[in-house]
Amino acid sequence: MTILVIEDDPVLADMFQVAFRANDISILEARDRNTALGILKLNADVDCVLMDWYMPGMTCEEFLQQLRRMRPSIPIMLMSAGTKVEQYAKKLGIPFFLKPFDFDDLIERLRVISTRHSGKRATRRLQAVEDREDRKPVQFQAQSKAGA
Repeated sequence: MTILVIEDDPVLADMFQVAFRANDISILEARDRNTALGILKLNADVDCVLMDWYMPGMTCEEFLQQLRRMRPSIPIMLMSAGTKVEQYAKKLGIPFFLKPFDFDDLIERLRVISTRHSGKRATRRLQAVEDREDRKPVQFQAQSKAGA
């Protein structure tokens, strides 16, 4: 599975690299949405897009319009620390993950939405993940690179 991660926070982007590679997930990174569109034009093997809602430059709405013209069936997951975004994502029918999150839960949900073409089975699996009571968020902490 190959995930395109659109995230402007370099610390969080590094955490995605570590977590995804540990789970045998290929990752392509973009620090902005224009770069992400270029990556998608050149890489037909991207299975899913994971993107932060709040980023400088192109708005999320503009990006989604361009993405849907370019790759209409590619699964997308939005993430944000803002709870208002969740309501907007629901209106669009796009899965949403609230920061901070547990990487195991995120990876499981990404695997589910990237196989959505399998229909109701994937939807039931996603609901089961969302309904789990043992989900616990993980706080992100920037680590100092002092002495490096």
